[in-house]
Amino acid sequence: MIMKTKAKTLVLSLCIFTSLFFYGQNDSSRLKPGSISQNAVILDAEQLFPMYEGAAIIKKGNSTALIDSKGMYLAPYNKYEFDYSKSKNGFFLINKNYMFSGFMNGKGDYYDVPYKSGVTPEVIGNYIRIKDFSDRSGSTYHFIDKNGKKHIITELQNADFYGKITDGLIPFQSGYKHGFKNLENKIIINAIYDDVFNFSEGLAAVGKKDEFGKIKYGFIDTNGKLVIPLQFSQKPSDFNEGMATVFYNDYRTYSFIDKTGKVIYTNDTEQYGPLYNGYSIRQNGKVSIMDSRTNKMITPDELMKEYGIKENMRSISLGLPQYYNSRSEANNPYYFDKSSKIKFSFLPDKGMNVVGYLDVKNKRAFYGTFRIDVLKPENNKFDIISNLAHAIYQKSNTYGDVIEGYIDDNGIFVMVKGEKSKW
Repeated sequence: MIMKTKAKTLVLSLCIFTSLFFYGQNDSSRLKPGSISQNAVILDAEQLFPMYEGAAIIKKGNSTALIDSKGMYLAPYNKYEFDYSKSKNGFFLINKNYMFSGFMNGKGDYYDVPYKSGVTPEVIGNYIRIKDFSDRSGSTYHFIDKNGKKHIITELQNADFYGKITDGLIPFQSGYKHGFKNLENKIIINAIYDDVFNFSEGLAAVGKKDEFGKIKYGFIDTNGKLVIPLQFSQKPSDFNEGMATVFYNDYRTYSFIDKTGKVIYTNDTEQYGPLYNGYSIRQNGKVSIMDSRTNKMITPDELMKEYGIKENMRSISLGLPQYYNSRSEANNPYYFDKSSKIKFSFLPDKGMNVVGYLDVKNKRAFYGTFRIDVLKPENNKFDIISNLAHAIYQKSNTYGDVIEGYIDDNGIFVMVKGEKSKW
C-alpha cells in the first residue's frame, strides 16, 4: 500500500544580513548576470542541490529540507532524510535509518513506499525503478510514477540497458527475441525482433537477422508498424528533434534522416552528435557545429557571435551532447535538458573563466564568472517548471568569494544561500 500526505509550511527564515544582498535596481532585467535581485530570498542552508520540477533539496548540518521555487518549505528540516545523491527528475527520495522508505514529488506530495530492507531505487526518466528480488530470474521490476502508482513489469532481462518507459512502452525479452510491453505488463508488440531499443518521439529502432545472420535495423511506431524498413547495418541513434543518425558499415559514413526515412544530411568524414536545440557538434579534431535549421556548418566562435557575444574568446566549450554510446544516459535524447538553453564557457583575453547559457528560444545569451560544469549534462540544468538553475558566481579571484543560489533566465539570483556559521 502506498500512502499519501501533503506537507507545506512557512517561508524560510531570513538571515539578519539581508541588507548586504539587497542591492541593484527594481527591474531585474537591468541587473548584470551574477547580481542579486532586490527581492531575493535568503535561504537558511549550508548546502544547495539542483532544482527539479519546481523543488530542491537544501541541507543544514546533517538535516535536509525540501523547498519550492519561492523558497517555501515543502518539507522542513528534521522531517525527512532526503537522499540528495539519488534524487532527480522530480523524485526526491527519502531514507529512514539509511534505507529507502518513500519519496516526495515537486508538488510536495509524500508517498510511503514499503519495501523490504536492502532495495536500491533508481530514478529512470519519469519513474523510480526497483528490482524485485523475490523473482529469482532477476527480470521483474517495479516502476513507480510521481503520483505513487506502482507498475510491475516482468521479463526485463536487459533493464540496465533499456529499462526506460518511453511513450508508455518498455522493451522485454522472451527467449532470444524482443518486443514491447505497456505499463500493465501487457504485450503490445510481440517479441519477434533480435534487437530493440527504447522509443523516442514515437519511434523505436528494431533489428532482425537477415538470411545471412546479419542484423538489419529499421524503425517501428508504437503500434508495431514498420515505418522505416530494416535496411541499416548499424544500430541507428534515437530520434531527437525529428531526426536520427543512421550509419554505413564502417561507422564513419552516416546520415541524418527524418521520420519518413528521408536523408537530410550525409557526412563521410567525422560523426556529429545528436541534435540538441537545433545544433549538432563534432568534437574530434577541429570543432564544428551543424545548424539543423540551415544545414550549414559553423564554428563555435560564429555560434557565440550569433547570440551577441562579441568578446575575444579562447577555449570555447559548449554543452552539446556527443555521440559516444547509444545507450549512455548522458547522450540519450530522452534525458536532454528541455529548457531550450545551451551551457557554454570561454576564456576572455583578461580575467576569469566566463560561463553562461545560450537561450535558443529567445535567441539571446547571459554569462559571467559563474562556476558551472558545462561538460556534464546532468549538472546545473534550468528547471522547466520554475525556470531556475542552481549556480555559483565567483565575485573575485579570492577563494570563497562567491554567491551561491538559484538564478533566473537572466542570470540573476532570486534565492541565495545564507552565511555559514563560524562556530
